[in-house]
Amino acid sequence: MAAQIINLGNGNYEILTDASIETINDVSLYIWMRWIDFAEGKISLNGEKIKDPTGDYASLIERHSQGQLGSNITTSNPEPGKANLPLIIELGHKAYDMKRSDVFFGKSWPMHRGARVYTGHSPKVPQSRKGDAGWIIPEMKGMHPAKTLAELAKNMLS
Repeated sequence: MAAQIINLGNGNYEILTDASIETINDVSLYIWMRWIDFAEGKISLNGEKIKDPTGDYASLIERHSQGQLGSNITTSNPEPGKANLPLIIELGHKAYDMKRSDVFFGKSWPMHRGARVYTGHSPKVPQSRKGDAGWIIPEMKGMHPAKTLAELAKNMLS
């Protein structure tokens, strides 16, 4: 058996192998379950663990059988116009400082370091003294679970 990883960019990986379809399905089921466990904060990957998981990320991870072609594990964004949560967790994002924006200039804003702000489902969005709502969002480094799991799958298929 041999396996090769192809990096498709944006946190997407394809694994080419000559393994049997039964083996591919078994490995993809295992990888899917590991990804769900990671997204729910139950396990760490490469020493990274999601703090305060909301369940939003886990609910976006899907596994699809492609018959004799193998399996496909994907994460998708549920609502257009919202931040792409899987891509943010996978690749991270740069800090966005609303203090430096003309719209928010001169107002008092709290700093948020928790996971909920990245989901778009923050239970209580704080307000400035003038009544405007928002966050100053710190930079978030990528956790790269897809890359880690692709490497694991490759090793299992080799």
